Amino acid sequence: MTSKAGRRGRGGKKPRNPSRGISFEPEDFEVLDLALNQDRELRLCAGAVKAARAADVRYPIRSARVLARLLPKRSVVVEGHHLRPGAIVRYLPEQYFPIRSEAELVSRCYVALVRCRGEMTWAAQAPPDPQAALAEFARTTRPRRRG
Repeated sequence: MTSKAGRRGRGGKKPRNPSRGISFEPEDFEVLDLALNQDRELRLCAGAVKAARAADVRYPIRSARVLARLLPKRSVVVEGHHLRPGAIVRYLPEQYFPIRSEAELVSRCYVALVRCRGEMTWAAQAPPDPQAALAEFARTTRPRRRG
């Protein structure tokens, strides 16, 4: 049996909790802003939540069309991403819905933006004949039949 002091560790102090979260106060805005500057996608996700709040969007969000209405009709470039309603529908497929909370909105937006960045990176580095590369990929990743 261990005494209370024994469980606390050296010097009677409580051991550190490695899973403890970090909390922020309103006066920490500059700190959060500095961190968001390191990841454009996270800044855009925060912007999506801000736009949803301003438009008084209600949860659960059931389709990408609800989010697409938050954008201007014409394409706009924000944080290095071309944002347009069609892209939201493309990168937020049906299986991402419903979105039940602001936390889920951040998560879904982040995954969509990473998917978009991946596709754009691939397109920028695509071979002269991308169809041949895609066909080769399909052949090499197809499960082999055992006979």
